[in-house]
Amino acid sequence: MAGLFTILSVAVLPTVEASNKVTWLNGGNIPSSAYGTKFVVQTSTNLVHWDVVPVGDTKLSNLTDSVSYTLLPGQGKVFVRLSVTP
Repeated sequence: MAGLFTILSVAVLPTVEASNKVTWLNGGNIPSSAYGTKFVVQTSTNLVHWDVVPVGDTKLSNLTDSVSYTLLPGQGKVFVRLSVTP
């Protein structure tokens, strides 16, 4: 089965700062204006059901070179991921 899959790009893991801010770097292929159509940040408390973080959420920062989401202290167990649509 060698050669069956071609790697188109390498995913870089997000950084997590001491301030509970999770940041994904933008490789420059998707404009920040495509949030909601080409990519979204999602949160979950159980890894089964995922909620899209809306554009106006104050914990979301969507810049040209990165997108970040800040987890609130004392919020309990919350998972966060970046979902990208090719």
